Amino acid sequence: ATLSDEMFLPIFLRDNFAGIMITRDNVSEPLAGPAETVVDIPPSAVKAKAWLPQAVLWVVFLLVAMATVISGKQGLQKGLDIALYLIYSIIALLLLFTNIFSDHDALHLNLLFLGINILIPVLFVMLFTRHKTMTLSRLAFIISALWLPVSLMAGQGINPALIPLVLIIMVRLFRHCRFVKGL
Repeated sequence: ATLSDEMFLPIFLRDNFAGIMITRDNVSEPLAGPAETVVDIPPSAVKAKAWLPQAVLWVVFLLVAMATVISGKQGLQKGLDIALYLIYSIIALLLLFTNIFSDHDALHLNLLFLGINILIPVLFVMLFTRHKTMTLSRLAFIISALWLPVSLMAGQGINPALIPLVLIIMVRLFRHCRFVKGL
């Protein structure tokens, strides 16, 4: 049977039906006759694999980490901050509103709002005001770092693509925390 046939009649069920014998008046006969294909669907063409979000996010994480550690150019750092903080601010606001206004189980009480927390939009605005953001960055970094253990303790499933997504912003937050002087 083809895969489309097996969706409606799994292999183990088909084999069990084919092997069952009914005994009546000391005469054994099979319960079902031979398998017959009623509708045959041609197999779908195998397409080239699309980019996996998880692989793309890990590549972006590596690029952001390298740009953060290696590059000392202020313009690149500022541009990277503006781009990433803008994207993560939008995501943080969406997570906040879906947690507050949604009753859907996948959105309501989703702990991803810890990893991409509401302090990121505040830090994004502070990028343009030239205020010192070390304390607020440290607080945002600690909250983001708590996302993984808290989610695991709460029993929430973690999509593997979310790990590099949170690590990307954590790298930028770590830079602004000034734990390391030369970073």
